[in-house]
This record gives sequence, structure tokens and C-alpha cells, in this order.
Amino acid sequence: MMENVYFNTRPIKPAPNASRKILEGSNNSKKSTCLWVIIIIIIILVLIIAVLVAGFVYLYLRHSSLAADLSTKLSSMTEERDWLNAALANKTEELKRLKQNETCPLGWKKFKYSCYILSGCGSWDDAKEECRNLGGDLVVIDSADEQTFLVAYTKKSFWIGLNDKENEGSWKWIDGTSPALTFWVEKQPDNGGKDYGAKEEDCAHIRTGEGWNDLPCSYCLNWICEKANHFTV
Repeated sequence: MMENVYFNTRPIKPAPNASRKILEGSNNSKKSTCLWVIIIIIIILVLIIAVLVAGFVYLYLRHSSLAADLSTKLSSMTEERDWLNAALANKTEELKRLKQNETCPLGWKKFKYSCYILSGCGSWDDAKEECRNLGGDLVVIDSADEQTFLVAYTKKSFWIGLNDKENEGSWKWIDGTSPALTFWVEKQPDNGGKDYGAKEEDCAHIRTGEGWNDLPCSYCLNWICEKANHFTV
């Protein structure tokens, strides 16, 4: 005869402390993972900032270097320009001195940069033709110094390269320019007092030891030719 054996079975419950430790471990693991993620993000941000800062620094230094190089080159070019200007000025002065020292052809008289010669006796047109045959032209007076020189050149009256043939009262030099300065004697030019039936006076001459006067172009006078020194700047 068998005896019935009875067991008292109850569900095994985990110990409270063990469950709490497992939960805390899981939470700690999550916190650790989040912390590492945050740390990694921070490191990435720091690296990005470092790269940006390095880039800005590089650009700034490059810009500063380029600016310094440009400034140096500009300064060098300015110095070179000044040197060239000074050299050009020196050469120009040297050429002018050489030109002033040039002598005129035999029979011609030098004044500043031109040569002059007193010649002939004929009409104004004769004088113009003869001067051109000599390689010059009737004298054109550009300054008071030249006027003084010409008055002292000879005691004779002579034709100059001034006329108003084309338009009465509009005096032009033989090169087509208008006089910048005039040295007419008193009450001249008067066209010969045309109102009284006198002959047209369309050509200018220098009176003996005086200033300019108008005369008929057909009158027979000496003339002065002018030409530049053969040495030119």
C-alpha cells in the first residue's frame, strides 16, 4: 500500500534586490550609451569648429600675405615710375641743352631754338618763296623776347610771316595760326587808310627799330627767314 506524498509547491519569486540591480544595470547602460553619443557629438562639433577656425585663420593669413605682396609690388612700381620720370626729365634737359648748343648754318643767326637770316628785297610773296627755298619760312613771332631780338637784328624794315589776305582784319601767321601776341605800332594796322582810297595793306612788316605795320604785299622790302635747328628734341 502506497502512501500519497504531497509537495508544497509555491512560485519562486526573484529576490527584490536582484530585480532592482538588473533594472539599475539596464538604466546605467542606457545612460552610458547616451553619454558616449553626447561625447561623440561634442567631439564632432569641436572638430568642425576647429576646422572652421583653421580655415578662417588660413584665409586671413593668405589675404594678409596677398595684401602685403600687393603693397610691396605697388611700392616697387611707384619707385620705378618715379625713377623713370626722373631719368626722362634728365634726358629731356640734356637734349634741350644739346639743342641750344647747336649752331646754325653759315650765314644764319641763332636765337634760342631757331635760326634766322636777313635776305633779299622783294614782295611778301617773293619773301615767302625764297624762305621756303632755304628750308624755312617767313619768321613767325611767338614771344616778346623774339620780337626784341628781331628789332635789334637789323636796322632795316623787313617782312614777317603775317597777313590778312584771306579775310580782312583776320591776321594769320604763314603757318595758319593766329598771333598769340601782337606788337603793332600805334594806330596800326589801318589797311592803308582804305576809306581814303589807299591801296590794300594785307601784309605785315617790322618798321626800322619799331613794331609791326601793315603794307601792300607788293612793296619791295627785305625779309627775315626762320627755321628750326636741325637738331630737334
